[in-house]
Amino acid sequence: MTDFSSIVGTEAWTEFLACRRDKRVFARPQAAPGRFRPLWSDWEFDAICRFTPLVESPVFRMIARGKQIPEAAYRGRESGARVSLVHQLWASGASINFSRVELFSNRVLALVRSLEASLRCPVRVHYFATPAQSQALGAHADHDEALVVQLRGEKTWALYPGSNDWPDDPEKAADLLRRNPPEVLTLGPGGWLYLPKGVYHEVRNAGPESSQHFTLGFHPLTWGTLMDQSWALARGAAPSLRDRIALDGGAAQVGDQVDRQLAELRPYVLRAFESERYGQGLTTGELAPRDGLDAADTATRFRWRRQIGDPRPTAAGVELGLPFRSLPLVLRTELAPTLAPMRQGKAFSPAELPGAPDLALALCRFLANVGVLELENAAGPA
Repeated sequence: MTDFSSIVGTEAWTEFLACRRDKRVFARPQAAPGRFRPLWSDWEFDAICRFTPLVESPVFRMIARGKQIPEAAYRGRESGARVSLVHQLWASGASINFSRVELFSNRVLALVRSLEASLRCPVRVHYFATPAQSQALGAHADHDEALVVQLRGEKTWALYPGSNDWPDDPEKAADLLRRNPPEVLTLGPGGWLYLPKGVYHEVRNAGPESSQHFTLGFHPLTWGTLMDQSWALARGAAPSLRDRIALDGGAAQVGDQVDRQLAELRPYVLRAFESERYGQGLTTGELAPRDGLDAADTATRFRWRRQIGDPRPTAAGVELGLPFRSLPLVLRTELAPTLAPMRQGKAFSPAELPGAPDLALALCRFLANVGVLELENAAGPA
């Protein structure tokens, strides 16, 4: 479940690549309903909200009738209050969107790494959930090309093919939207869609049940971005390096000087390139079996993975360094007492941990899904 081309089939993948080259919309609206189910389970969203600072971060937002809901409406003091407020807004018809899903699931991270290696560009995953008979944003165009995969329910897309060639003027674009009828298609579970950068679209869940989909954004890795990251790293490690990169003298001297200075900068360019393990695959040991996680109960045995170090208290929360990516996992500070008995090196069940067993089970599932815990005697990834 980590190679997108094997999920959707070689023929569809080849056709998608041709459409991407030509900047054309590509769609497979109906497909095997369960093909993307291994990527996401129903318990994951609640677990992420309860155990990480996601709801307080700028990557999380709730939207209703084309407008973003003020953050104060869903940011309570306690994790339980936050989750309750999010569910109340959801029940009133508000949609949920958060980005960087790959930071909260090794399954999604493995798919991202595979796509990065195939397409040679960084990939970021956005999660969208919309209640039945509801709509979040109105007609708009995204700044990056994207691949949409429908996880649950359905979504109806009004697309304006060719609109990526429209003038970059909001008033002219609004006039063209009025004068050009869209092409309409409905993505069912397992369906997928490719949108080139700048294609206008409007999305609605007209179905009888809630809808969930991922949008995988493709972000070109430009030299400008890479050099900015490299300079930031160099300033921290060698503050004088940037001051010394100055041109002086004749052409031959300049060439030699640039060669020397770029050689000094090279280690920081490599660090910037690898800062988020761009394109690097995960091993099967880092992927917990999906069936095992979904079937887990309070008696299921888990074990702390040996490769994971001790939790580190910080102002942001409790940080866990993960060997397969550079960004640490940040958990809520109040989870420290629950993490302590996990670190003893022996197998344990959620029922043996402090607090409510159901909440401990949700935490164990989440930590196994990001590679911190492993299921005892688990079979390979499913």
